[in-house]
Amino acid sequence: MVELPFTFRYYGREYDRVTVCTNGFLMMGTDEHFVPNQDNWSLDQGGVGATYGIVAPFWDNLQVLHQEDRADISTAFDDMEHAFIVEWHRVRFVGAQNTVSFQVLLFDPDFHPTPSGDGAILFQYDDITQREGNPVLQTPYATVGITAPDGRSGITYSAAGQYHPGAARLENDRAILFTTAPCDMRASVGGVVTNALNHQPVANVLVSTTAHRTTTTDPQGRWTMDDVWARMPLGLTFSKEGYNTRCVENIVLDEGEQREIDIQLTHPEFALNHGSVGAWVQPDMEVERRLAISNPGDGALEWSAVCRLRDVDNPEPWTPVARLDIPDLGGCIEGIAFAGDTLVAAVSRENAENLVYVLSRRGEVVRSFAQPGDSPVGMWDVTYDGTEFWGVVDGEAFSFTTDGEFTARFGTPIDTVQAITWDTDREVLWMSGLGGGIFGYDRQGEQRAVLSSGNLVIHGLAYWGGDPDERPLYVLHSPDHGRQVVVKLDPVTGASERVVELTPEGGGRPKSACITDEWDANGWVFMTLSGSEEVDRVDIYQVADATDWFSVRPVAGRIEPGGCDTLIVTFDSAGLPLGEYAGRLIFGHNAEGRETVINVDLVVALSAPDGPASAPFEFGIRSISPNPFNAAAAVSFSVDRAEATSLAVYDLRGRRIRMLYEGVPTVGVHTFAWDSRGLPSGIYFLKLESASGRFETAKAVILR
Repeated sequence: MVELPFTFRYYGREYDRVTVCTNGFLMMGTDEHFVPNQDNWSLDQGGVGATYGIVAPFWDNLQVLHQEDRADISTAFDDMEHAFIVEWHRVRFVGAQNTVSFQVLLFDPDFHPTPSGDGAILFQYDDITQREGNPVLQTPYATVGITAPDGRSGITYSAAGQYHPGAARLENDRAILFTTAPCDMRASVGGVVTNALNHQPVANVLVSTTAHRTTTTDPQGRWTMDDVWARMPLGLTFSKEGYNTRCVENIVLDEGEQREIDIQLTHPEFALNHGSVGAWVQPDMEVERRLAISNPGDGALEWSAVCRLRDVDNPEPWTPVARLDIPDLGGCIEGIAFAGDTLVAAVSRENAENLVYVLSRRGEVVRSFAQPGDSPVGMWDVTYDGTEFWGVVDGEAFSFTTDGEFTARFGTPIDTVQAITWDTDREVLWMSGLGGGIFGYDRQGEQRAVLSSGNLVIHGLAYWGGDPDERPLYVLHSPDHGRQVVVKLDPVTGASERVVELTPEGGGRPKSACITDEWDANGWVFMTLSGSEEVDRVDIYQVADATDWFSVRPVAGRIEPGGCDTLIVTFDSAGLPLGEYAGRLIFGHNAEGRETVINVDLVVALSAPDGPASAPFEFGIRSISPNPFNAAAAVSFSVDRAEATSLAVYDLRGRRIRMLYEGVPTVGVHTFAWDSRGLPSGIYFLKLESASGRFETAKAVILR
């Protein structure tokens, strides 16, 4: 039985596998009714062999036994022709010295359509000869043809040495095609592709059909396809980077027709009013800046935005980024936590005192101290609450410092606490055994919450308050105590979601997990502890870039020709140390180039870089984009203080014809869309004016 790389339709039924027989035929579907019979019957008269949908390029008593023949039965997929190939190579007749070589090709119906939807079948013969055989013991000569799955109909090309009337005899280099598409029903289609705006020809447009045939336009915009199927629905797609894709469906051509289909393509344009965006803020502040995307083209613009860091690698989420092999500490490491530059590890030692080790980020031992209590196993896991570390021993929780001072303890109803993590949002310690629920306790030991753990087998807990799906409680789940599956939970509703299955190099039993942004200043990482007989190992995976200091909304949109979208970029310095931060806004779009990138910069300082603690903005018009423009433009201005301000449009005679803004803006940059519909082509002036008497003007040009 062989899996097909596509779904093949045969006599109206769909198959995803075939069964191949040594005796020169294959059957559609599985082998539950397989008939490895060398007694080859006619395929259009019923009978045992015709019952199960046989495709027989050369059904006879054959074998693949002689090494000197270099005989083989093989399969292959031709991704250029979209055909699945079964080849019988140098197979030998039983009881004779003759060998034969031939193929069956099954064509993907999606790429080779027919009126009925059934796939075409091709028999090809490289080295073929007929053998009479013993007419007393077996059917003489080979059977060639196909039969329906129910055996009630079929096509016998040749059987018992007799050929269908009009059929050519089998010989080397012969090919036989079975198809429901009449081979003489062909037509041609072609045309010219032009730019809808200026009516100029567009070269290198990809033209593709629903049958997956393709061609491209020449420098004059012309394209042609010959030998397309007539009397069958045909679909055409015209695409080129920087242009809107155009589809034409349900084209039905008459036999021999040569139809002209001319196409005009529209093209969107992506225009930003600023080539960068930035701000400086004092610690623990939030400010907003505005950006505007306009579309001066004549086609719809689709765009999306992603925040990334600049000048650093940006691995995809859950990519392994580091590995730490911890040296032999005289026992098994059961739990880890990372804070600052410190890795804290709980070590269980057989027939010796259990210890807590304080390690550097390179795994070097800084110090160690005894664990509390007299448990033979000791601590199962540790976590950090922003002030102190916590460890769990049997059913108790202990807080401690890296100097070995134990400061608090409380008991839980959990027999053996397997995992612990700190919830930075609710300020609770989440704890669990291998199963039986997840319990939340405050630092004083008061139970605050309980979550169902369902069927999870918990080997580690971790918490990331920045989870984009608001499911910040992460579980290292190991259904067989070997696999490492990450699941995340909503601590409010208990809703869960499978995230990823980790496959660390070296394997090992999962023991502990934590999430931190202190391992790498450029991102959040998920750290897992795995143990084996040779070594305890920490595997580190990227979770997300540390781009929470800036965000953009909305993150995607569609802009019709002449339209504009306003974006809000938010800078948040909460928790950031003083310094400079560099990011990028990456815009993906369907305009020319496909991508536009601008720099994003944040300075966190006690005062403006060049003076007192006041916003570094000047009163004035910053940009008009695009300019000249056809239908709409984005106009940006900035103000250095909050006061009544207006932005108006005037014609050459000094008449005010539009008021774009009137109000009291906040300090900073503001962007507004100017819809010029109804205004004739010409020169216009924008005037920004404040209540204190300050004003500034800028020229804009409308071109129709």
